[in-house]
Amino acid sequence: MEITNWKQGWRLWAPRSYAEAIDTRNGDRVILRLTQRQLGVSFDRFGPNVGQPNQKPPIHALHKDVPELASGLKLGCWTLDGCYQLELDRPELHVRLTLADSRSLACGPSDDPTMRSGVLLYHVDCLRLNEGVELSFDAVDLAGAPLPKVMLGGPAKVQAERIFIREGLSLFAVGRMPDRINQQKALKRIRQMVSYVRHFGEAQLAGAQRMGHAVRWNVCWDFAREDIFLAVSRSWVQMMAQNTGLSDCKRGPLIFAWDSALSALLVSRSEPRLARAIVRSVLARQQEDGRIPPMCLGPHDGDRCAPPLLPLAVWYLSYDGNLEFAAETLPAIARAHRWLTAHREPQHDGLLCWGDDPPHEKRSPIRIDGWVGAIYESGMDNSPMWEELGFDGETRSMGRACVDLCSLGALSARILAALAERTGGDPAPFVADYRRIAAAVNSRLWGQDQLYHNLRLDGSLAERVSPTSFYPMLAGIASRDQASALINLHLRNRDSFWGHPVIPSMPRNSPFYDGEGDYWRGRIWPPLNYLVWAGLRQYNPDEAAHLAQHCRDLFHDEWQRDGDVHENYSAVTGHGEPAAGVYARSSPLYCWGGLLLLGDLETKLGGAIARLPPIA
Repeated sequence: MEITNWKQGWRLWAPRSYAEAIDTRNGDRVILRLTQRQLGVSFDRFGPNVGQPNQKPPIHALHKDVPELASGLKLGCWTLDGCYQLELDRPELHVRLTLADSRSLACGPSDDPTMRSGVLLYHVDCLRLNEGVELSFDAVDLAGAPLPKVMLGGPAKVQAERIFIREGLSLFAVGRMPDRINQQKALKRIRQMVSYVRHFGEAQLAGAQRMGHAVRWNVCWDFAREDIFLAVSRSWVQMMAQNTGLSDCKRGPLIFAWDSALSALLVSRSEPRLARAIVRSVLARQQEDGRIPPMCLGPHDGDRCAPPLLPLAVWYLSYDGNLEFAAETLPAIARAHRWLTAHREPQHDGLLCWGDDPPHEKRSPIRIDGWVGAIYESGMDNSPMWEELGFDGETRSMGRACVDLCSLGALSARILAALAERTGGDPAPFVADYRRIAAAVNSRLWGQDQLYHNLRLDGSLAERVSPTSFYPMLAGIASRDQASALINLHLRNRDSFWGHPVIPSMPRNSPFYDGEGDYWRGRIWPPLNYLVWAGLRQYNPDEAAHLAQHCRDLFHDEWQRDGDVHENYSAVTGHGEPAAGVYARSSPLYCWGGLLLLGDLETKLGGAIARLPPIA
């Protein structure tokens, strides 16, 4: 059954807590509150932290984990139309919650007008509650006035307009409803909800469905636009508002363009409506000149551009012949491609490089200038690659060419050509772009060591490389002989990129490699591994399957151990959480972590990459 009203009603989409329910129709909310009476401590934020447990050195004073967020919250079932399962297991209490909008398909059909109008149903099983600890629910409207609450069974009590949980099973309903409701029909829907979760919830946390887990649970509500957005991790919303000095934007939206584009791939099969909404949320912030900002916070759009991966997201949602969404979005992503070739191809010779916008074009408080702005534009914030390229103040460009941007630009042109042809447009301009970039990459960036390199400002090949040197396979730029050399001499070289686990963000034999270090200086990143896999899949499916298996094992080891979907992983231990005393940032529930499973799924089932048409 097609879900048409999936954005309207009670949803766990509040940016500040994974357990706070909001009614997107009117702003009503239900807040879970934990109080330790003896200590006089009460807090209502639950969920994974930002991913910086160790502050040595304290690079960002506000970019650190918040103790009360490390709550023992386990996230379970999630449905598009508002059914959820959570478990809070801490030393002071253990409680399991199942809740749903009464209109959710998980609750089954109803002829009751109150249930059909949409109220929030709770099934709360409190297994342990220590003395001196209170667990309660506040239910209020936008003005702070209490919402109606109806107890349907169990030991929980309403006191001072708050629902207090006791040990045992409690059932209740919250929302805009009469004081008296048909309890029999409400209880029937709660039983149906629990039955649905027991039968189908576990399947969502097994196999390929795991890859969308972090995406689903990081969906948030944009109160201004009245639509969804994907926070890379919800705890980042308030953190980034603090770090940028925009504390009034702590409800978001916080949108990172390339993170969102890659995350759309992960739910393109299971929740295509959600994937399309994620892409639309990014395109909604497109600038008049076509630029896609790399980051948006509240009403503010960042300067510079984002890695051009939206065409890949649209391809995933269109490759099977359903072209309605492609026709809708093609004008916008084509404008973004035109901006890229106009502003990041400084010599108009097919060589693209990351850069920065002229100061007079910057009007946003989210502003990063010069070379630092260029490296942040790449998304690989502190990669040692960028340190030797230099920055040209006249063209506002980092180096003369960056392999990753050249390849992604060519991939963008390749996909746009295919979509234009399928929707009745003209593919010729995009084909011309592709051929120009491909020729330049192969003539200028291929080294005697049979590897692709960035270009320094003086036009010489840079020495430092990363997995982005394999991206020309992703775009289909490399010849068969070049691809063979890339794979056999470099990718499968255990002194360089191979080994266990794979693939590190710097080669293991580089003097700059730090497998336990911070961010892009050696740790393993899901997007790098996925994009390399996507290139391999087009040249050597067997090698692609081998890489996909390694990525799947890395994901599953972490999932089985901690139930996490990390932003990045140690290239030494394979753990997402940094070791004690190690300074490294890695959010434990980050949207793109599931990319480690996408290659394995497509290896088994086929899909978007296998059906990407080449350009001769």
